Formats: sequence, C-alpha cells, structure tokens
Amino acid sequence: MVTEILNKWIFLVNTISSASPEGIDFPSLDAKWESRFGCRLPKRSFYNMRDSIAEITGIEIRCNRSTNLFFISPEDLDSRGKAAWMINAFSIGQLQELKKGSLSGRIVVAEVPSGQTWLMTIVRAMEENRKICFTYKKYGSAEAETRHLKPYGVMEDKRRWYVVGYSEERQEIRTYSLDRIMSLEIMDSNFKMPAGFSLEEKMASTYGAYFPPKQGKPETIIFRCTDKEGMYLRDLPFPRQKILDGDSRGTAEMPVVVQVKVYPSYDFYQALMALGSQIEVLSPERVRSDLASKLADATKLYENQNTDI
Repeated sequence: MVTEILNKWIFLVNTISSASPEGIDFPSLDAKWESRFGCRLPKRSFYNMRDSIAEITGIEIRCNRSTNLFFISPEDLDSRGKAAWMINAFSIGQLQELKKGSLSGRIVVAEVPSGQTWLMTIVRAMEENRKICFTYKKYGSAEAETRHLKPYGVMEDKRRWYVVGYSEERQEIRTYSLDRIMSLEIMDSNFKMPAGFSLEEKMASTYGAYFPPKQGKPETIIFRCTDKEGMYLRDLPFPRQKILDGDSRGTAEMPVVVQVKVYPSYDFYQALMALGSQIEVLSPERVRSDLASKLADATKLYENQNTDI
C-alpha cells in the first residue's frame, strides 16, 4: 500500500499532469483533493508538498502568474521520465483500494512489501539530507551488519525497493534492498549531496538494481531474437536499446537484431537467460561465452535421470 504522504504527492502530480495543457487553478485542485481525501487542501500545505516533490523527485509544479494555473512542464511527463513512477504508483494505489471495495475479487495487484516499513523514513531523511544508520542482513549471512549511509535516492525494481547512497563502511556508493533492513534510524548528522548527482542518469545505463561501478564503461551488446520477442522488446525495451532494422545478422528464425548499451550485471544475465532459445547473443564474445556457460550449467541439471524423485 502506498503510504499516506507519498500517496498525496502522487495525487498532486497525477492531477496536475492530467489537467489541460494550460494547467489547473487552485479551487479546482482543492475540489479534487476534497473529493479524494475528504478534507480541504490548505495552501500552505500545498506549497510545502510542492517544495518536497521538487526536492525529492525533481518534478517542478509551476504556476503561470498571468493565469494563476498550476502546471508541470512536458519534459517531466515523458513516459520514461521522472513522473512515470509516481503516476504508476498512484494507479496501483487506487487499484489496491478498488480491489477491497466494489471490484473485490476482480483485481490482482502485486504487493511490494519492502516499501511499507522503511521507504518514507528514508525519503524523509533524503528530504532533510540526513544520514541513516541501519542493520542489514544479506542473503546467506548469519548475522546482520550495521551500515551508515548518506541516502542519495530510492528506486523500485522487480517488486523491491532499494536505497542508493554512500556507505561510510564501504567508502563507495552502494545499493541496499529495503526488505533486508532489520532496523533503521535517522541520524542527527547531515550530509551534502554531490554536485550534479542524478540517480536517474546513473541507472540509465544499467539493468535492474545494479549500480554502475566507478571505473569502466557500459558495453555495447548485440543479440538477435525471434519476431515475437522483438515485439515484446519494442514495448518493454532494455536500457539504451536500439532495434537494428534490416541488419544482415538476422536469420529466418531470428530476424530481429537488437543493440543495448549496458553494464552486463547479474540481473542482466538473468534477463537474457529468461529469454532462453528466443535470443542469441552475437557480441561481445565475452558476454556470449559467459551466457553460454551459465546456460550449460543449467542444462547439466537435467541431463541425468534424477533418482531422488
């Protein structure tokens, strides 16, 4: 369930972004707020939320002084841009409510459990630029470890929320899954965000929750795939993906040639393996060999008759 504060932010972004291109006046916004939350929207609260939304997400709610209409600029409404996750989260939150009411039993929405406990606490720490201290238990570890982090941003991937920030123990930027956090508190000490840091830009060349390393550059990876898989990839593309229409490396069985520029992380290999015989990696040779090795290891599990069954 989307928490109350985040739900209100999302409501404002969704309502203003879905208004006419000129924007929406405050009385109309107030009426929609009252219809949704059952109370009026004080102007002071609205301006405070507007400032928080801008600071945390980079989405600017502006006012045209000549018309007194509030609007969000088109560049913030790109379907892959800053507003997308907020609008999507609002839709999911609305569905969660509907499935408990008039449409009970007719809507299935995947839960994201890790967002319910620590997400808004971390967002509050980000808003105030304060460090957090938490105990963290990695998969396979017998005991939890204490971490001190400057929280730079949060992200959601595959039904998990992650916090990304500078780890004082590791002396580098790390990613931590919220559902592995055992306890968390906001510290009194503040930190200064690195100049020009953008989590959105950093994650544009990676796949999943993998944070790109300091050294090295994304690799250009080319593979071919079936027509059907190509249609899926046109709708849900990999990062920095290009469909190389008419490329001679296509075959009758796999006519679609795809190029992606990404760090080949564990999550990326998992995504390729999930496509099975629908794709073939062509280059670079290292990625092709690594994927072939992983697929061969998986195949070995089924080569011999399992006598334990």
